[in-house]
Amino acid sequence: MLTAGVDTTSTTLSRILWLLADRQDVQDKLREEFTLAHETGKELDYDYLQNLPFLEAIIRETLRLYVPLALDTIFTSADYCLHVAFLQFRSLSGRERSVSIAVDS
Repeated sequence: MLTAGVDTTSTTLSRILWLLADRQDVQDKLREEFTLAHETGKELDYDYLQNLPFLEAIIRETLRLYVPLALDTIFTSADYCLHVAFLQFRSLSGRERSVSIAVDS
């Protein structure tokens, strides 16, 4: 799971840098947003960076254009009936949970 997080983050950052290299106007606007944020004198920590609207727009647009997940579709050669059992239980914390499990017939 950790590797997946690293892969998706590095892939997204690579795509962002690639898109910025191709679009000088977008790069200039982002640089301006960072410059204005830096001039406020506040520390550019995670919470502050999260409130930069153009940076957020760039990240969202990159994720929209280039989803960092493999989306494969699997087709069967014949119809197949999948039997599913639904289990409901309460976790130790008291939250109600439900799980579906595929069961061979």
